[in-house]
Amino acid sequence: MKKRKKLFWKVFPLTLLMLLLLMILAYTLLYCLLPAFYRAYKEQQYREKMEEVIQQVETADTFGEDVAYFTEFAQQNQISIALYDGERNVLYDYYQESAIVADWENEAEQAEISIEVDGVENPEQILLETSYEKKGTIYELEVWIPLQPLSEAKHVIVQIYPVACVICILFSLLFAVFFSLFYVKPIRKISQMTRRMSKLEPDAEIPVTVPDEIGMLSEDINHLYKELKGTIDQLNVEIKKYSDLENRKIEFLRMISHELKNPLAAAMALIDGILYEIPPYHTDQKKYLGECREFLEHAVELVRESLTLSKKEYQETVAACNVVEKVKDIAKEYRVILQFRQIEYIEQLPDELVLYTKKNMFAKALSNIISNAVNYTPEKGNIRIYLQGSEMDGRKLLVIENTCKPISKEVQEQIFKPFYSGNTDNPYSNGLGLYIVSQVFAFLHITYTFVPSDDQSGMKFMIQMD
Repeated sequence: MKKRKKLFWKVFPLTLLMLLLLMILAYTLLYCLLPAFYRAYKEQQYREKMEEVIQQVETADTFGEDVAYFTEFAQQNQISIALYDGERNVLYDYYQESAIVADWENEAEQAEISIEVDGVENPEQILLETSYEKKGTIYELEVWIPLQPLSEAKHVIVQIYPVACVICILFSLLFAVFFSLFYVKPIRKISQMTRRMSKLEPDAEIPVTVPDEIGMLSEDINHLYKELKGTIDQLNVEIKKYSDLENRKIEFLRMISHELKNPLAAAMALIDGILYEIPPYHTDQKKYLGECREFLEHAVELVRESLTLSKKEYQETVAACNVVEKVKDIAKEYRVILQFRQIEYIEQLPDELVLYTKKNMFAKALSNIISNAVNYTPEKGNIRIYLQGSEMDGRKLLVIENTCKPISKEVQEQIFKPFYSGNTDNPYSNGLGLYIVSQVFAFLHITYTFVPSDDQSGMKFMIQMD
């Protein structure tokens, strides 16, 4: 299996390289752009100061005051300064202090000053020139600004560059590690949780700590996992139901096949005895053919009961079932038997009683219950079907009550098992009716009870109507 490269080792070098490139770019721009910005700044600064000096000269009465202003300006700013007349004669030099006093004094009373400033640069210093007019005479002022501070600044930048590089590299390493971990940690958490989700762990959920895109992704994954897990759980429940149903059917068919052996084997023995004239079967054929018929009827009954567990009925959809109509339809099938045995049949039901369930399966179970009541009711007994109010949550109970000998609690515990019959007087009772009822009601999630009647005159089967 190919080893995967971790995301941290992809993000970390890229982040570190980006920070180092930004550092190099910042220092390069500082080194290259500092001279231009510095010169522009100095030029603007000294132009403003020159304008202030000339405004002071405007108010001066004597040339001595002008010289004092120019000298103070030069000394405070550590610059060189020179003043010329219109013919480029030096009137004042900060270092030589030469001046033409007579001409200046004669014109000092009527000074009108106009200023024009131009800048000229050379590699060693900045030269600023300005001209103004006073008493009709044009004067020129030159200022030389030294570039020594700029050269020193560039030299300092070069000297501190290695130290700054080391500091920036360390800072970049720490920041790259922090950023990479911060970036990778939520993704790693998502990866860990998705692995747990793939194993369908119930408590697998990605924690959402920040409302950003990663947080939105985590919420979407959590929602998707809940939906998928719910669907998978539902499918597992349905699969388990189907598997349980199939297992019950297989178990039931095995029991049916085993139970069929006895009546079929007995019938075959009687037929063989008659065909091959084996005493005493050939002497009274009518009697033993009657016994053979009884064995075959018992086998047919077993087969008929097994067919009630058909696959189509278990796949039936839930719908509204009118229980009253189902009871009336089933009772019609037993009308002849009831009349022959003089059994009193009483229905005390409303016009309509609706139950949402699988109608055909419920009808099968209801038919078995009524059949059980008919078979176990003695002659001139009675069967009563009525609706009784429940003490729980106001629910209703459908009660099928018949007169018979009440069964004991021990028999009640065994009565719903397959092939167990509470009728000891009838050896051919197959004991499948109530077993099928219990299986169908368990599948339909219908609650029921089978207990003796209140006056102990018989038994009653109570079905809870949801």
